[in-house]
Amino acid sequence: MRTLLINAPTFGSHFYSAPLGLGYIAACLEKDAKAVEILDADLSGNWQRLRREVLRREFQVAGISTMTHNFYDALALARLIKAKDPKITVVLGGVHPTCLPEETAREKDVDFVIVGEGESSLPALLEALEGKKSLEEIPGLCFERDGQIHLRKQELIGNLDSLPFPAYHLLHLERYGQAPHGAYFRQAPFVTMLTSRGCPFRCAFCANSVLTGGKWRARSPENVLDEIEYLVKEWGVREIHFEDDNLTLDRKRVIAICKGIIERGLKIWWKCPDGVHIGTLDEEVLVWMHKAGCYSLAFGIESVNERILHNIHKEVNREKVRRVVKCAKELGIYTVGFFIFGLPGETPRTVRETINFAKETDLDSAQFNLCVPFPGTEIFDLYKKKGYIKVDDLRKYDVDHVLVELEGLSAQALASWRRRAFLEFYLRFGVLWRNFRQITSTRVIASLFRRLRHIAWG
Repeated sequence: MRTLLINAPTFGSHFYSAPLGLGYIAACLEKDAKAVEILDADLSGNWQRLRREVLRREFQVAGISTMTHNFYDALALARLIKAKDPKITVVLGGVHPTCLPEETAREKDVDFVIVGEGESSLPALLEALEGKKSLEEIPGLCFERDGQIHLRKQELIGNLDSLPFPAYHLLHLERYGQAPHGAYFRQAPFVTMLTSRGCPFRCAFCANSVLTGGKWRARSPENVLDEIEYLVKEWGVREIHFEDDNLTLDRKRVIAICKGIIERGLKIWWKCPDGVHIGTLDEEVLVWMHKAGCYSLAFGIESVNERILHNIHKEVNREKVRRVVKCAKELGIYTVGFFIFGLPGETPRTVRETINFAKETDLDSAQFNLCVPFPGTEIFDLYKKKGYIKVDDLRKYDVDHVLVELEGLSAQALASWRRRAFLEFYLRFGVLWRNFRQITSTRVIASLFRRLRHIAWG
């Protein structure tokens, strides 16, 4: 039984990276001697080429990973696969199906839904399809039978060290060598990597508590270092982008990883493009990170208004932010701040407060994102109840589309404030010069141009 794992497309995105989650699942299938292949739809470039890629392959099971903004595309893939051969089993997984498993399971061309981590659930499903076990006994599997939904809760993987490294040989790393994850990079080829999963914090705008139950699990420093060494020696990797939600949550662990990189003589650059919790950082941690090759850090600040921070259950200390940013910059680490407009309690005054803080803190870069009320989050339930959500088209559920209107802050006003924030922040000589110096290729320039054009003109 051959399985095709597909990363649902986001054609036109300004950045993309290898589907690491599918790499883990593929490695677990190969460990069980199952035939498996990975298809990253984004690499196809458009639907016509993607259709050809799917139709030319032979497989009996299709596993499609999807988020909210490309859920409709995942369903279109499911339809294409069923049209190719109705006997092919279609399985959906990822963030959106995990948050809305029953709704996903009722979709016409979806046979099964993997809820949460798929490393054990999908191999178990293949055994069930081969008649070796019952579907009902598989944790994390959701499906519909005779109008009834069957869903058995699964426990999170306790020991992440027990997982094999992702099946990098199936990810076609050479095709991502110039793909700017977060626009800037130092050395190609680079890969993404996870050293931990989950998050103990419960920010109202984040679906992590649904996905991981508010738990944080980490790989041991030795296991992480073994993978880094493998990537450097076997794949010639020169840069790593850590996609953890909380790489620095355990300061002793992150320092041990940094010391290990130095002791093993692993000459790499690395960054944290998805953000780290600024409360976990201090001078000692930053010094070790820099010594080990860290050149860029993104900080999830979101807002600096006390009322908004209270509403989203997030602690941000302004002075701590200033100290950490100052220390990082003195070490030569490029600093990025993440901010969100449209959170509960947002007003024109609080937006201005956030913009001013971003400028005064001397960050090298800032991302002013629009609030996305993802299904499954606390904000989704709150905004749905209050009637703040004005867009139902899931294709627009990303940080670049205005999805909500608040009392005293219209959708048009939010879009206007965001454009103003980017212009005010970046149209300063010092910021422009620091970002110009980060450019390493013409592809980065093209990516930045597309990004800025989208922000300025939509």
